[in-house]
Amino acid sequence: MIRGAFPQWMAATALAVAIAAFTAPHVRAQARDTAPTIKVGFDRVFLSGATYTLEESSTTTSYSNADQMVGNVVYVEYVLFERLGLIGEYALVPFTRQFELEDSASSVVADVSEAASVSMLGANLYFNKATGRGLKYFFGLSTGTFSATHKMGDTSTGTGLAGSSSALSVPVNALRLGVEWMLGNAGIRVQYQSLSGELDDTTQFTGFKQTVSYTAAELGIGVLVFF
Repeated sequence: MIRGAFPQWMAATALAVAIAAFTAPHVRAQARDTAPTIKVGFDRVFLSGATYTLEESSTTTSYSNADQMVGNVVYVEYVLFERLGLIGEYALVPFTRQFELEDSASSVVADVSEAASVSMLGANLYFNKATGRGLKYFFGLSTGTFSATHKMGDTSTGTGLAGSSSALSVPVNALRLGVEWMLGNAGIRVQYQSLSGELDDTTQFTGFKQTVSYTAAELGIGVLVFF
């Protein structure tokens, strides 16, 4: 009986070892595919169409600029469900631009330095599984604030605002489309956002109305890591 049972025990052990050896790589691969639930990304962002307008209250003469703004953004996304992620987006380096406001005769009436920091919260809905390797497509919605400062340079003599500054908080909404390529514990994300938000202010510059519009297009290109 002992001699008969010994080979069976050996066979059972060998079978168990073989099954474990065969399934272990698949278990590890599945764990890698499902493990990332937090994504942290860093984007270089190009903002086109953001408009600053300065209008004289007495004459309704206005001056405006819509030069491109560039900044760096960090975002943190928590994958709540298989195809749903909650995301927060914050300025790592503020969006900035320097520009001149000119009158109808192309004379400079003000030179302006603008800096804007973004803070938004929202959600992404993925067309396929949000975690795991490969190509991912998503669209999302966010809402938040652009905190903008405008400093008038020393040559702003045409407006009498030389040396003045203002600080405004502009509420914005965003609709975005994006794609990301995930490989290992890192990846690349490219996303396009359509922003909508505008604020009028008549309190900070006496005799002038400021209109800040972030009804604009935002293109972000950057890297992300998974945890």
